[in-house]
Amino acid sequence: MQYVDGIANISSIDKKKIFENALNRRILDMSMAPGSAIDEIALCKEFGISRSPVREVLRQAAGEGYIEMAANRAPRVSPITADSFKRFAQAARMIYVATAHLAATTATEKNITNLHSLHRHIAIAGYAANHQAGVLLECALLFEVGQIAGNHYLTPSLKRLLIDHARIQGIIYRWQSVSDANCDALWFVSRYAQLVSAVEHHDTDDAKSTSDEIAQRISERVEAYSTSNHIVREDAN
Repeated sequence: MQYVDGIANISSIDKKKIFENALNRRILDMSMAPGSAIDEIALCKEFGISRSPVREVLRQAAGEGYIEMAANRAPRVSPITADSFKRFAQAARMIYVATAHLAATTATEKNITNLHSLHRHIAIAGYAANHQAGVLLECALLFEVGQIAGNHYLTPSLKRLLIDHARIQGIIYRWQSVSDANCDALWFVSRYAQLVSAVEHHDTDDAKSTSDEIAQRISERVEAYSTSNHIVREDAN
């Protein structure tokens, strides 16, 4: 079965981490659809681990917002509804601007090196029109900005926001025409370059204004998608 042969000799702790990373990745890239039920037994077999560590990872994922758990019901991937789009767009501006402002005041040389590396990968994905990879790299860069900001009140909200950033941006790219998707991707490449530059030069005003531009463009994309009557509904199963 997938993965099992390759990890048969790995310790149970490593297998648990492999499962955690795979679960999160599948939710972010929507290999596991929003609102879909999670089969614990199938995951135990696939990753070669017992029910206990699987449930530990699922409880952690629920706490972080990747999934929902309720009594007498199978765990489900957190759904994306019409309200999710609206709330995401509202929160993105507040949190991205706040973390960028703080990051620009505290960034170190090592932090900047990491940001430039992430942006190079975003640019590669953008010019290759690999929008799914680009979205996940955007999230990695925004999370790094949040880590640099170092505010323990903002970090949990940022982490939850980025789950839907990945999924909502991915959904919109799939809905767009090829030309519109490619145009937007390259716009984001340029804006994230500007954000990295602002943080590097400790320019808090530029960091805030660039983050605001990014959040505004995301909001416009959400509005265009929402008014097209393509809103994703929760899985009925």
